[in-house]
This record gives sequence, C-alpha cells and structure tokens, in this order.
Amino acid sequence: MRFCQSFMTELQRHVGADTDVPAGDIGVGAREIGYLYGQYKRLRNEFTGVLTGKNVKWGGSFIRPEATGYGAVYFLEEMCK
Repeated sequence: MRFCQSFMTELQRHVGADTDVPAGDIGVGAREIGYLYGQYKRLRNEFTGVLTGKNVKWGGSFIRPEATGYGAVYFLEEMCK
C-alpha cells in the first residue's frame, strides 16, 4: 500500500481525465488500483476518469476482469476475416 501511495504522489502530476489514464497490468489488480485511486483522491480531491481497473464500488466496470479477453477475441475475429 505504501508503495502505491508514494507512486501516485509522484504520478498525480502526470495523469488525469484529459491527460493519461493508467490501468492495471500483470501483478496489478483492483486492490493496487484502489490504493492508487485513494491516494489520488486524497491529493487532488478529484477522481473522475483517472484510473481504469477500479473496484465496482469505486466506479469501476462490472466487466473489467473479462474486458481484455473479449478484446483479444474481437481482434482475432477481425484478423481472420
């Protein structure tokens, strides 16, 4: 948790709804995104469109865990046409 908070303290100047929207990756799940989200909200008192991969109770999407897989299938279908 402390790493995520320190990371967001530095990153918050470079992300935002109109700038860059980071997302989770391998080894970074909803828990870590939640820590980043909480720190951003604490620092900026703003939280719209900052991170993808949040838990549903923090404004995340119900289908987020499957979204990458669906995107891969869609891409493969288009490539096979």
